[in-house]
Amino acid sequence: RGAVTGSAVLSSPISSMNLDVDLLCDSTYVANMPLGVINIGSEWNDDDRRFDFFAQNMLNGTNNLNITGNYSPKNRYIDTEIEMNKLQVGYAQPLLNFIFSEMNGFMSGQISAKGPLDQINISSRNTRIDKTLLKVAYTGVPYVAEGNFSMDHTGVYFDDINFVDQYDGTGKIKGSINYNYFRDLGFDMHILANQIEAINLTEENPYFYGHMFGTGDVYFTGPVRSTLMTIDATTVKQGELHIPTDYA
Repeated sequence: RGAVTGSAVLSSPISSMNLDVDLLCDSTYVANMPLGVINIGSEWNDDDRRFDFFAQNMLNGTNNLNITGNYSPKNRYIDTEIEMNKLQVGYAQPLLNFIFSEMNGFMSGQISAKGPLDQINISSRNTRIDKTLLKVAYTGVPYVAEGNFSMDHTGVYFDDINFVDQYDGTGKIKGSINYNYFRDLGFDMHILANQIEAINLTEENPYFYGHMFGTGDVYFTGPVRSTLMTIDATTVKQGELHIPTDYA
């Protein structure tokens, strides 16, 4: 949400077309989080028959996001560069709510995207997350994570993402979230846990509930709708797990 001011002018003489856009979005919010003031511009490049565009934000005196690129309508081809400087990861939470019920933190780095719209090739440089709160929807446990990752058109790859829980338990995430040009989402992930908070659910969960800690290895593999979770771990500290008889 936000307030938009500016102009968009479309002209179409016989020999060429022209579209000039100059917009200013004030007090912009995405996923109920402020993105600040966004400046968006675009113009028609008649020589190359494409739209050249840019977008950038300013939030509390900091430029977190810069987007530049072009789009060719004839062959539906896009070529864009995205630069992030401590960009809020919570903007993506609505897209990942089946994994994380809460996201808050920062992402930095550069991402390139080019190709036809149905097969966009992605590459990343120096991408990482910092001080990022990730609350796992399935277990109800929040973690704070940081570390490097990379992405392309086949998936997002984690390079030893470190995380801690609120009780000073520690862990690492390795592996990937896989897809094929953002279709057929699946997992190939390995989590190494050391006295980590594993479950914190109330009786409102119909399948199981309780509060438990564990040390060991957890693997997530397979497509999203039929993910296999394999656990090789032992419980630590005090805890309890309840499974209602309807699901035992």
